[in-house]
Amino acid sequence: MRTILNLASALLDKVVNKTTGRTISLLTVFSFSILSLFAQERAGTTISGHKLIPIELLSEVETVRAKGFDIDRFPLFRYYLNDSAIIKLKIGDPIPDTLWSTPMFALHRTDTIHTIRLDQYRDRDLIILDNWAHWCAPCVASMIKWEKLTKKYPDKIALVGVNLDYPYATLPFLKNRGWESVSVYGLDARILNRSFFRSIMASRLVWIYKGKLYAITGTKSYEIADVLRLLEGENVQLKNAADETY
Repeated sequence: MRTILNLASALLDKVVNKTTGRTISLLTVFSFSILSLFAQERAGTTISGHKLIPIELLSEVETVRAKGFDIDRFPLFRYYLNDSAIIKLKIGDPIPDTLWSTPMFALHRTDTIHTIRLDQYRDRDLIILDNWAHWCAPCVASMIKWEKLTKKYPDKIALVGVNLDYPYATLPFLKNRGWESVSVYGLDARILNRSFFRSIMASRLVWIYKGKLYAITGTKSYEIADVLRLLEGENVQLKNAADETY
């Protein structure tokens, strides 16, 4: 099963970057099926229970289209997550192999869709999962801060955005900001977010340090000096944002 899914994911990663927007939309739907199969494998059930529910209310669809968003490429969905199929992690837990290896679809400002795995950042001391939305000013400020830190310490820090907007709004914002990091989006982002929170939470940083869930903080509850001390191997006590964590 895992070999087949890895091959399918690799094929999608190559095809997506060379196809038209219409084809990408179809492949994006297929990517959700791949992720659903991984969820089935994790939960040990015959069906994961995660659902994409198309938004068919014409007035809502046309309102979004009128604002210039590409909903042909990024259709409108509501998301239903099956709680029993989600990996739930507490601070101090090692990141399980299943989460390291799960393929997730992510957007980049260059108008490309990537298939990423956390495992590709495993050689960094610190991986930051920044849970953000374009309407959240502290989230945006946090992404800007970590973009700078990642550029300064590229061998030690990896930044992965976890975008909780509707996908149609994500790409235009990434283009406008010019960020170098990728952002996981759509169903993949919500499943990843729920691995650390009981409900969908923006404005939170997930700190993965040397393979373990080290901390979950707000966007302002730490100093740059804390980051540098952590990279030097010190035992830094960060103020955790415990609301909605496991």
